[in-house]
Amino acid sequence: MIKVKALILTDLQNDFLPFGMQPYSGIENQLSKINELVLDYDLVVATQLWFPATHQRFASNHPWRHPGGEVEIDGVIQPLFEMYCIQHTMGATLLQSVKQVELAAIFNRGADATKDIDSIFYDKNNHSTGLLEFLQDQNVTEFDLFGVNHLNTFGRSIAVGEEHSLKGKILM
Repeated sequence: MIKVKALILTDLQNDFLPFGMQPYSGIENQLSKINELVLDYDLVVATQLWFPATHQRFASNHPWRHPGGEVEIDGVIQPLFEMYCIQHTMGATLLQSVKQVELAAIFNRGADATKDIDSIFYDKNNHSTGLLEFLQDQNVTEFDLFGVNHLNTFGRSIAVGEEHSLKGKILM
C-alpha cells in the first residue's frame, strides 16, 4: 500500500483575521508559509467552520445570555460566543491564500445548529465531518495540521487520528 501524507489547512477564514469576529493571534504570519508547505504533501484538504446563524454556541440564540457565558448542550457545559464564521458570509470565507491552493476537498464543521464542534473529524456527538473517511479512502497514514487551533481543535484531532491509526502533527 502506498503511504500518503496529507496537509490539513484548518479553519483559515476571514473571521480569524485581526478585523474578524474571532481574531487569531499570528495568523498573518502563517499565511505566507502555505504555498511552500503544500509542496511537501501528497494531498491537501481544508476544513471550514460553517455555522448557521441559529447555532446553539452563539449567545444571541439564548435569551439573557452573553458571550463568555455558558450553557448546557446535550449534557455538556459549553462556552457561548459572539456569532462568527456564519454560513455564506464574508467571515466564513476561506482566506485568499487558501483558495489559491489546489485542494482535494473542503470539509465543513459546525453546520448542524444543534451539535457543537470538537475535532476536525467529529462533532461533540460523534457525528463525522467526512474527513476521516476521506483520508482513509486516500490511504493517508500521516497528516499535519496547519492553521487556526480554535478551542484546542488540534489536540483533539490528533488524538482522534491516532485512534484510527493516523499519525498527526501540528505545524506552526
